[in-house]
Amino acid sequence: MKKVILSLVLLAGVAGAAQAQDGARIGIRAGISANTLSGDNTDGLTYALGGLGGLTANFPLSENVSIQPELLYNLKGTQYDDTSVRLDLHYVDLPIFVKYRTGGFYVEAGPQVGYLLSAKLGGEDKGSIETDQLQRFQFGYAAGLGYYLTEGLSLGLRFNGGINSVGKDDDGFDQVRTRSFNFVVGYEFGSK
Repeated sequence: MKKVILSLVLLAGVAGAAQAQDGARIGIRAGISANTLSGDNTDGLTYALGGLGGLTANFPLSENVSIQPELLYNLKGTQYDDTSVRLDLHYVDLPIFVKYRTGGFYVEAGPQVGYLLSAKLGGEDKGSIETDQLQRFQFGYAAGLGYYLTEGLSLGLRFNGGINSVGKDDDGFDQVRTRSFNFVVGYEFGSK
């Protein structure tokens, strides 16, 4: 939890510095997601709904290109087919996007690192999963596209994928990665 608080303080400091820079913006982002796991032994898993939300900062490099780090709480996981059992993986994610904007449209892509806060089973088999059985850090990538409805308000679609396994060696989640489709709404404060 200390790392999460430290990360939030760090992003708040970056956001404060962003306000001081010409053209830099800070903002908020929230959305819904469809999540599952892919890889070995994932037959019978379907998409489960989740959510995400957090802070964003946008640093322009040119008229059309910017760097956009975000700090997001992200509920990932999966649903077990034909049951009410679901696996919820609670992450704090830090994607760093390179964003290209032309007119109101934008595309974005970049690396992402996530920190696993907790894992829980829901539905018929409620309970917690020991997080020491899972990888605490997740490395991945994210890409998306969207549109600015107004100067600060945007809508977007994203895909997030994990590169490393959710689990540690020789457990049920070894060679299993997260996969997530997101619909996000964002609002950026500050000058253009």
